Amino acid sequence: MVNRILPAALLLAAGAFAQAPAGDPIPADFLLAETPWSAARAAGRGPFAIASASEQMTRGAGDLLPVSADALFAPFGAAPSLFGAARGLFAPGPRDSLTGVIVGNEVGDQLWQEIGHKARIENRTPTTQAFGALPLGRALLWGELRQVDHWSSKYVSARSGRATNGNWEDDIDKLHSWFGENYPDFSALGGGYRWNDGTLEADVQFRGAWWWPLSPGSLREIPLFVNALQTELRFSKWILRTQYYDAEIRSADSLDGERASIGEFLLSYDAGAWRPWILVRVDDASDRFVLQPGRGQVALAGVDHGFRPLPFLRLAGSHWAGNGVWGVNDTLELEQRVDGHLFSEAVFLRLSNRLNPLEEWTEVENGETVADLSHSSTWQQYGLRTLWSSAPFGPFRLSLSSTPWVALDLPAFESSAYKWRDSRWTRRGRERTVEGALWGAQQRLVVDFSRCPCRLWQLEVVQESDIAGPWSGMDLTPADWRVALRHFSKLPGGLELGAALLYTTGAVIRNRSPEPFEEDPHPELNVTLRQRLFGDRAQVWFSLLNPLADDKPLYPDGPEDRFRALGGVAVRI
Repeated sequence: MVNRILPAALLLAAGAFAQAPAGDPIPADFLLAETPWSAARAAGRGPFAIASASEQMTRGAGDLLPVSADALFAPFGAAPSLFGAARGLFAPGPRDSLTGVIVGNEVGDQLWQEIGHKARIENRTPTTQAFGALPLGRALLWGELRQVDHWSSKYVSARSGRATNGNWEDDIDKLHSWFGENYPDFSALGGGYRWNDGTLEADVQFRGAWWWPLSPGSLREIPLFVNALQTELRFSKWILRTQYYDAEIRSADSLDGERASIGEFLLSYDAGAWRPWILVRVDDASDRFVLQPGRGQVALAGVDHGFRPLPFLRLAGSHWAGNGVWGVNDTLELEQRVDGHLFSEAVFLRLSNRLNPLEEWTEVENGETVADLSHSSTWQQYGLRTLWSSAPFGPFRLSLSSTPWVALDLPAFESSAYKWRDSRWTRRGRERTVEGALWGAQQRLVVDFSRCPCRLWQLEVVQESDIAGPWSGMDLTPADWRVALRHFSKLPGGLELGAALLYTTGAVIRNRSPEPFEEDPHPELNVTLRQRLFGDRAQVWFSLLNPLADDKPLYPDGPEDRFRALGGVAVRI
């Protein structure tokens, strides 16, 4: 333990001279990648443990606790989940008239090498995305096809057997994609209509998606076809949002045709510092569907708040109550400025009888419960103290922060048994609270360099210490060290370059395989070159994603991380 405490203590002492690190110089939408979270990983905003193109364990660089943000209840959360997986493929549609295509492949594909190789070699997998938007006065009509095969080739054989009994020619309707025959991680086709006259904004969108999500309990892949209908109406300070999902298992086994549906209704009023809201969710599933809703219907009324009663005091949080569900999620933060340095103390309190009332499922197999996800949590709290400062040194700016923290009663999965099936480990068990206090510390050093606004460099070093507590029961222990060197430049003629060189000592992931999975220390390199044309009405870009990849998994039984190349072109109508 001493070798973990000493780095934290040394940087904690330096924290008296530290300041909040500066922002990422690479625009959030610049590094071209397959999904929004993979673009964030490419810029070093992770870490993200990759299970598939749509399934990952997320923990942002600014987060402290070793839990995925997707698991926590938040009525206005940016990444709500559907059957335990992020709904990235059901994200809101575009807000401008950008039209184009993105194509790419894992370098090493047979089609790229067949001239130099007479023997058949392993076929790598592509990604194909096409999107279009047409402005019609105050309205916008849009459509898209997004299909990502990357990280899928490891499971093609198992997916083929589950979907078609290995004979796809007789079951052409069960290929699980809108385009091609690769059994991709997901293949979504959809479109929508948006109206905005300055006072009223209305949005409706529909998608049909072939999808292989991992069940949140046993980690089995579920071969789904999902229809998703989403609407949103904004008028003055009122927001009305509805979502409906109908999922059907498309498989050659006995569960073929089993269905589940989810309907959500959210009404809110934005009053500045206060936002009252009402949320209703109805879940329904056939008796043999893999996931069974634990509650069926949830009705909640709540209020979110965020304000400063005093210049140095910030209060923020969310309170809710409903049919058998209640919760309090509050933050109290004090800020003190001394001689240009900023000291911050914060206390976070979560008091609730359900970890996430919208994601309470039990998983069944042959009529038997194999995983219980109805996690009851009555007391979660954590506190932290951050010391930071920053100082310029010519063209450089040095920032250093230190944040020791302590947390009580964090959630994790408790596995009772494992079984090897379909090329991966599956598990049985339940969600539970890891009793005891977890102690940790995060230190960040950021050096920004810029001689002009058109050329920016940033070096970020993050050190994490799992100081004390029941870390061996947590799903994730972050990497001890992460380093990112980022660059963004605007060149003459509308040419732009963004690059990120990353290094991580590797995280530890538990409760998903019999032995903890230790990610190997490794570097990553991601580069995007973009050319803007015709006064930014058109753009062409090309990305090289991790040419340093050594085909090793970054997740228990996960697919290999491979060098990928993507290109795209888009015009604004």
